[in-house]
Amino acid sequence: MKYMTMCGNVRIKIIPVNNIGDADMSSTAYKEVRKLATDMFGLLDCVIEKDEMGNPFFQNHTDYDLSISHTDGLIVVAIGKNHKIGIDVEKIHKVSDTIIEKYYSKAEKREILRTRVNAELVETKIWTMKEAYSKCLGTGLNRELLMLDIYSRKEVLMETQIYKEYVITVCRMIGSM
Repeated sequence: MKYMTMCGNVRIKIIPVNNIGDADMSSTAYKEVRKLATDMFGLLDCVIEKDEMGNPFFQNHTDYDLSISHTDGLIVVAIGKNHKIGIDVEKIHKVSDTIIEKYYSKAEKREILRTRVNAELVETKIWTMKEAYSKCLGTGLNRELLMLDIYSRKEVLMETQIYKEYVITVCRMIGSM
């Protein structure tokens, strides 16, 4: 397990996992976010609920926001104080040309075309940015959000890190919760 800080003050925990299903991944992620809350922020008795959109939140620590993501082989959990946050992780892969054509902006497509080496990394990075942004907003992915130029978002800070064969992106809302 690895801890890191992204977007200024968002604490991240990276948990490699092997051969577990989605239900077990979710269960593990919730346990790990509670541990992160205690280890990094001293929060005890963290009760996690879900809002009407299915987004997790701390019931008894409203100054803190959390976000969870998992993909094949890796779980990431994040906690931030006084800011809405979102996190996404994806294994580096070729994003479908149909998805790129339909949902990536002209600027995002230009970024991919400018990349001479490892375009898959840029494609995956853009996708994680879109997902982290939608989690930060609490709306989930929808057609309208997918079509936005992710590079033009001024109301958020975003940071992307590469961890082994994965792309991790954190999005943090500028201003308080």
